[in-house]
Amino acid sequence: MQTDKKIPLAVIGSSSMVGSRFCELASTSFNLCKADLKGVVSIDITKKASVENFFKTYDFEWLILFSAFTDV
Repeated sequence: MQTDKKIPLAVIGSSSMVGSRFCELASTSFNLCKADLKGVVSIDITKKASVENFFKTYDFEWLILFSAFTDV
């Protein structure tokens, strides 16, 4: 028996070039929780408390990390 329930997927760095394209393609297959440093769903991966709060607040089965610190 197949259901139409989408798998909950957290995407951190969803506004990055690769992350935003991934979200476009994955939106039909997954229930996306799109998070960014300054997004509606906010997370700062350099702050332990922010990461802990994200995991406690949002319900997802999988997580993909597209965010990174760049200094160029």
